[in-house]
Parts: sequence; structure tokens; C-alpha cells
Amino acid sequence: PEAARALLSRFGPERPLPVFCRDISGGPDVLACATVVDGLRAAGATVELKKVSYEERRQLAREGGLVGLVVLQQSGDPMELLDNAWAILESGGHNDWGRSYSPAWTSRQQALAEVVRTSLYRERRDVAMAALARQHATELPTLVLMRVKAASAWDARLRGPRPEFSDSYAYLEDWYTISPEQLERESTPELPATQQLTR
Repeated sequence: PEAARALLSRFGPERPLPVFCRDISGGPDVLACATVVDGLRAAGATVELKKVSYEERRQLAREGGLVGLVVLQQSGDPMELLDNAWAILESGGHNDWGRSYSPAWTSRQQALAEVVRTSLYRERRDVAMAALARQHATELPTLVLMRVKAASAWDARLRGPRPEFSDSYAYLEDWYTISPEQLERESTPELPATQQLTR
């Protein structure tokens, strides 16, 4: 924390730290943005808050103009997470996987992204996506402020959803439900063998 405070204190009135937040009327984005800005200011940084609309953010991404911290609510398609996390630039209305305004986006990441984007096999896509997530955590650290568990929203009898993925509806074809009786059996704790009574 002290090293971080020393680093953040370099952002003074003459060189404020830009923080981009989506300009919406409410919701988790507003709370996350306020939390980040308050925390940075408490640590000694002068913050220049830039509220941008979704379209403005996309325009800045196309132009490579998002320099600073970007606060956003991430949900939905894992591909969207990949685009946002690695700051992929747009070209002709589509993401250009060969271009990013992040210096960490190299041919190594591009090759993994190509597997994610084009492979017919889910297992290959999963492995490549996980590798990109690990590399992002190492090379471009992200502070996760809030995680809304998808598991809190579904019936306890439902099996198959994978909340470790950002897409709540990932692999819908694998979902199934168990009977109320099976759920009751699962919910009944079993004593360890050493504690079971025998007669």
C-alpha cells in the first residue's frame, strides 16, 4: 500500500490521473466508479473524472484514446470481456484482433484470441480464453470490485451453469434439472464414517 500511495501521489493537479466511467443514471457502474475515484483520492492521487457514454467509449477505443483507468461493468458475452480487457481496437464496425492500444497485446495473445474466435471445439476455446485471462491478470492487472454470482439467481435444482464464465447463459445446451427428491438427498449431510453409529 505504501508503494502504491507513493506512485499515485505522482498524479497531482498538474498531471491528474484520467479515470473513464460510463455516464449512466444509476446501477453498479456508478457505485464502482465512485468507489474507484474515492479510493484513488484517499491514496493521494488527483483524479480527472471523465464520464463517457457507451458510444463515446467505443469511439475513443477506435481512436486509441482511452489512456488512464477505465471503470466498467462487465457482464454478458465472454468475447466482450476479451475485447474490453485487452483494449482491442475497432475497424469498420468490428474488432480488429490484430490491433490494440495496449502494449501487452502481442502476437502471442493474438494467436490465442484467434483460437477463441475460430475454433470449432469448445475445449480449445476454453483453454485459450483461460490462458488469456491468466496473462491479463499478470500483465494488465484488473481490480475486481464486485462479482454478482449468477448462482444466486437460479433454482437449486438446476445443474450445468458455469458461473466462472462471465456469460450467465454459457453452454445452455448442458443445463438440466434434478428432481426435488434428488435435491433433498444432496442437501442431507452425511456424517463422516468415523462418526456413524452402528448397532
